[in-house]
Amino acid sequence: MIDLFGDRTGNCLRVAVTFEEAGIHYRRVRVTLERGEQYGSEYLVLNPTGKVPTMVDHDGETFVLSQSIAIMLWASSQSTQPLMPPAGSRAYAMCLERLMMVATDIISFAQAAFMLRRTGEHSGANHLDGIVHDRLDWLEDALEESTYVAGEMYTLADIAAVVFVAGLRGDAHWAARPRLSKWFAHLSSRPAIAKGLRAFDPVEA
Repeated sequence: MIDLFGDRTGNCLRVAVTFEEAGIHYRRVRVTLERGEQYGSEYLVLNPTGKVPTMVDHDGETFVLSQSIAIMLWASSQSTQPLMPPAGSRAYAMCLERLMMVATDIISFAQAAFMLRRTGEHSGANHLDGIVHDRLDWLEDALEESTYVAGEMYTLADIAAVVFVAGLRGDAHWAARPRLSKWFAHLSSRPAIAKGLRAFDPVEA
């Protein structure tokens, strides 16, 4: 059994989507950030940084991972269908490059902007928002050359990107990014993406 500890954040949802795409059976364990549950003593034993997500594989010797990209790559290696090109290939290197670009050049800047805005640093936040939208223009250009973010294969790079874009809702400026809009609509129809995006929704009584 695999436990996935998390909340309704992009980092957690992209892992959940990856698990769904990989056909990995897992149990969702909600760690409510607003209540500070990530700092509880039991959770800190699993992840001393007090962050989400954290994966715990109870099959055999307990195995714990706590970085979303690392968990995604592990899940891809266990997948019933390929989510990355063959390791060692140029296509794999390109896909890894695109995955890290989405994670570091888009998502990290957006997260930093969110934190700055919470502390009243609106000028800095707006600057970072501008960088994020420049990177979304890069995605738009990349999709002119290929069906998916890293070529003609649906990969982890697409999962990371689609979860982020889903979080933008009406702020993606679709009219100026028709290829991104078409790509997002296509991927949003995948059952695994729809299910993964709801992974940490509150359970109705």
